[in-house]
Amino acid sequence: MRALLALLGLACWVVAAPHELGSTQAFWNSSLTPQQLRRAVVHEGDGVALHKLFVKLASGKPVIVNAIGGSVSTGHGVGRPALIYSRLVFDYIAARFPNPGHRYINGAAAGTGAAYFASCLDAHVAKNADLVLVEFGVNPSPLDGLEGITRRLLRRGLLDPDVPLLVFVQWCDNWPLAQDRNNPTHWPDRAVMWPGPPLEWVYTARDAEPTINTLATYYNFVSISMRSALLHEVLRGVRPYTFADFGNAGDAIHPNAFGHRHMADAVIGLLERSWHHGGAYAALEQPVDPGWLPPPLVKGNDIEHRIFSCNVSNHDAIKLREVMKNAADWRLEEGQKPGLWGNVSGSHADLTVAVPPPIAAEPGSAEALTVFYLKSWHEEMGTVELTCLSPCTCPATVIDGHGGMASVTEVATVQIVAEGECALRLTVQRGAFKLIGLALSRRGGG
Repeated sequence: MRALLALLGLACWVVAAPHELGSTQAFWNSSLTPQQLRRAVVHEGDGVALHKLFVKLASGKPVIVNAIGGSVSTGHGVGRPALIYSRLVFDYIAARFPNPGHRYINGAAAGTGAAYFASCLDAHVAKNADLVLVEFGVNPSPLDGLEGITRRLLRRGLLDPDVPLLVFVQWCDNWPLAQDRNNPTHWPDRAVMWPGPPLEWVYTARDAEPTINTLATYYNFVSISMRSALLHEVLRGVRPYTFADFGNAGDAIHPNAFGHRHMADAVIGLLERSWHHGGAYAALEQPVDPGWLPPPLVKGNDIEHRIFSCNVSNHDAIKLREVMKNAADWRLEEGQKPGLWGNVSGSHADLTVAVPPPIAAEPGSAEALTVFYLKSWHEEMGTVELTCLSPCTCPATVIDGHGGMASVTEVATVQIVAEGECALRLTVQRGAFKLIGLALSRRGGG
């Protein structure tokens, strides 16, 4: 029975009473080998946040497990939410340390990279999350966005002794060298996609993993790589660790339930190993300097980036509805990528965002309006012009929603000058356009 559950990608754990710190009784059977589990952890950090998490669990307190990421984290290709890797990690914790107060939050958004979450993190991550699982290995995520997420999460720990355990879990797409990425109509079937060991899995041009690993060592968080865990078996064609085992037919990006089981086990393997060596982390109760962050790698990330509003679509597009003023020829769409849709040439949507007054201690501060929109290879997608209505001012900006090889959330940033509120107008120039959300922020001057 246990073997059957493993093949279905289901977790299989032994459930018993909680143990003292450092207990060695098995609670879990891994789908990965001991060698793969060790290869998976690219950077473990110093163990401080791990120790804090285990002290809280061992004391019988409830914890919050919160996931963010793209379509891999939403469970695309898995079939059931219960089989998503982050849910499996939560189920393990709930079995290992039973408490009815444990909470699981999946704040992932399909086709979305780090730049979006850097601006709208609070809409997806609970303020008091204890374990934050982050997955951005597939969707393009530049350094500034990834560092923005990292600094905002770690900054919470500077104000709260319960520093969240930040774990980046990196999946990677499975595109072989022969794939025609720029023409989706030429995407071959599974037999052609996986003719043998694709060396491109070692590294792809849009891969965020090297950047994430650099940030992990710089900011001292946990980085887990499924490429590192599985690469040797993939190249040698060792079953059950090939694309045919953990991939989806006709889908070279998303892992199936067995792949999610691998992802979960890589995280659980780290937690188990750390738990068994819990006594070794006792001396790490406090960081050397809990109020310190290293200087940023991206210019501007050292300036406090204060988010005032994040009106984003979330399943029912309620937040966008709050700022809509006039959009007669546009419509709110629900579904996997909800948003405000317009496809009538010349039609416009008017929206208004509140702008807080400047603070005297912030001379030279500037408001930044971040526009989140759908960018897709579909031929129907086109352009809009963004303008500001008096007395709010901003440069007229054309936003193109067509391009790329998938349908993803893209970001455009416009500097605005406004007091009290800013009225915006989106006018369709050609084709169709979908607005996913708006965020308003201010970077302090100096």
